Amino acid sequence: MSFVRRGRFLFWAVRELSKKYTRSLIIGIILGFGIMLFLWKIFPIIRVSQLNPTKRIGYVGDYSPSNLPLEIQDKLSYGLTAIGSDQKALPALASSWEATESGTLYTFHLKPDVYWHNNTPVVAADINYNIQNVTFTALDEKTIQVKLPNAFSPFSVLVSKPIFKENLMGFGEYAIRTIRLKGNRITYLKLSPAINATLPTIEYRFYRNESQAILAYKLGEVDEITGLSDVDTSMEQWKNTHIQKRINKNRIITLYFNMKDPILKDKQVRQMLAYAVPDLGYERAYSPISPASWAYTDDVKYYDTDIKQVTKLLDTTKMGTSSAELTLTTYSQYLSSAQAIVKAWQDVGLHINIRIANTIGEPYQILLSAQDIPTDPDQYVYWHSTQLYTNISGISNAKIDKLLEDGRIEQDQTKRKQLYVDFQKRLVEELPALFLYYPTTYEISRNN
Repeated sequence: MSFVRRGRFLFWAVRELSKKYTRSLIIGIILGFGIMLFLWKIFPIIRVSQLNPTKRIGYVGDYSPSNLPLEIQDKLSYGLTAIGSDQKALPALASSWEATESGTLYTFHLKPDVYWHNNTPVVAADINYNIQNVTFTALDEKTIQVKLPNAFSPFSVLVSKPIFKENLMGFGEYAIRTIRLKGNRITYLKLSPAINATLPTIEYRFYRNESQAILAYKLGEVDEITGLSDVDTSMEQWKNTHIQKRINKNRIITLYFNMKDPILKDKQVRQMLAYAVPDLGYERAYSPISPASWAYTDDVKYYDTDIKQVTKLLDTTKMGTSSAELTLTTYSQYLSSAQAIVKAWQDVGLHINIRIANTIGEPYQILLSAQDIPTDPDQYVYWHSTQLYTNISGISNAKIDKLLEDGRIEQDQTKRKQLYVDFQKRLVEELPALFLYYPTTYEISRNN
């Protein structure tokens, strides 16, 4: 009975208090709910900005909002497809796709529940890569049809490029929080997690040259620098500093021969020069296609150093019977390799000079430079005779032209691979360029 009386007393007390303080209770409940909602919304922001770690990375080079490094673009968004370890196209925003009408019509099916960073859903009408003469049509919210004027088998790789709306809005793991420009050049970029709040915040600082970037590291502005061409290895003795060496197999240092030059149009002269090139101390490249590619072959002619062959060819070419001179043109970053090559040529009696180029595209006889390796094995723009500006060696070979033409329209993967195997063999045999090595890059990082 005592329990019942106490319960009744409590009920009366609560009823009387609620009558007396009804307005205060209602205001308190509303305020409490509002504070809970505010904390629920603001806590992820506080956690990201205050509690999550921040990675501070330095980049070397001039970048604008329209040409950010692909590594950064990939954090902000992604394409209809992605690139696998064998450089084939894999699903990304598109869960699947098919090519019909002999490879001129592609249909992509978008994944559901993908949202832009402003929380609006990604729909087919949002997607347009603005490729000349290519039409993108949304069939419904999650199906997009792409019409090409001609068959182009690398198209599924082409659309792996990340997709953005205005102001670099994407739908990737990160969103841009702060961007600072000097003119059109980015000097600072801050990314915050957009999907997984436990990811670190990333700050990028951009420097005009490697010396500025290394100084920034020494001053503590950044804790990591990637893509350096050279480092002072003594820095590794610094406290908490680690230097990692990487081989960049997406780029080849290449010796180009001007096929229109009166001396170098002789294939035996090119072969003689190739056999005289010494070991330059890097991982050797033998083909213009990446060794990671499904189309790569190492079954090509090798031009490893062979002084006996050099002597033999020297006796049968005009280089051995005249005082003809050649000039090797290069850029400052490849000067040490150029000097080693020229010394080896001079050691066998050739008259070779070095010239440092200041701008890209200057006339040359022999050029030491770099070539980026396309993700897809299609290299039409580099070696087809019709490509006057990008076919810098000036090669004109009907058989190579035909292989390149067929390779970019063939839809069958097995047949396409054979076309590119034949292309590699013929190109290396013809020797418009000698593929030398994959460059080494360095990453400096501070271990916290």
